[in-house]
Amino acid sequence: MGKLVRELFFAQNGKLLMQNENQPSSNGPERRRIRHLWQGSILLLLFPTFPSDWATGYSPENDEPESAAVALPNAHAHNDYLHDQPLLDALSQGFVSVEADVHLVGGELYLGHWLPQLFPARTLRETYLEPLHGLITRQGGRVYPGYNGTFFLMVDVKTDASATYTELRRQLLQYPGFQCNPYFRVFISGNRAIPKILNDPEEVMAVDGRLPDLYTPIASDLMPVISDNFRKHFRWRGKGSMSGREKEKLKGYAEDAHRQGKKLRFWATPDVPDVWATLLDAGVDFISIDDLKGAGVFFATRTNGRVKQAGQDSTAISRDRLVEPAANLASKAR
Repeated sequence: MGKLVRELFFAQNGKLLMQNENQPSSNGPERRRIRHLWQGSILLLLFPTFPSDWATGYSPENDEPESAAVALPNAHAHNDYLHDQPLLDALSQGFVSVEADVHLVGGELYLGHWLPQLFPARTLRETYLEPLHGLITRQGGRVYPGYNGTFFLMVDVKTDASATYTELRRQLLQYPGFQCNPYFRVFISGNRAIPKILNDPEEVMAVDGRLPDLYTPIASDLMPVISDNFRKHFRWRGKGSMSGREKEKLKGYAEDAHRQGKKLRFWATPDVPDVWATLLDAGVDFISIDDLKGAGVFFATRTNGRVKQAGQDSTAISRDRLVEPAANLASKAR
């Protein structure tokens, strides 16, 4: 695929480059055009072969889940790029918060951690927005029919904050089920266009806070979650027990967040059950987890880790229920 794209690119632009090289140099638009063509050539050479998180092989989006789970109100699906089917895998385990790393490229939002996944293309719209909106539309505004809490989609912006926010806002407004929905909330992390988010009269999105934001007067509806780097604030790395001093410090952060009606989350935590348990015991709301299946087993042993409403079915989402409405919504969303 990459070889074919490069051959087509040079076939279309090779003559133009040769012509411009024979012309007198200038500082006008022709020089800029030549520079952009060469930059495009370099990108085409790199993208199809770079060994990163957007490698080409991944499974179809409509596979059946391997297991089922009920809603896990403390589970945040971290590092989506580690999974072939990030949303579907998280929903099949009952996660109520999911994370999508995005890059704005050519007016579209592509998934990817270090680089955008272009070959094959995986977009935020197709992987997250359409499937989630399909579920919400069919299930009374909820992602899980028996879960009365809020489902969070955290968008970790990797490109320019303002431009990416503008495109994300445009896309979200195409899905009416996302707006003014107490059971669903999108919030931005990474490169955050904070002034635009806080001053949006329609409050299309919220913003991910940091620990210093606990001491600023930002309401929880605009900053529902406080997230920070665990290694930056704590020395414990998961071996042995956390010191009493650090436990009190962690509990203090959780209490401060809860007083404001906000949830607390950390990234860069060891992805092991002992650490998950320590964070939960201290009052941390969202545990960033890469081992999605392991989390299902872990939370099954904690009485406060699973939520099931009386008389309601809160089993996790099957791929059929997720993908079918998304296909019907594709044409409307665009």
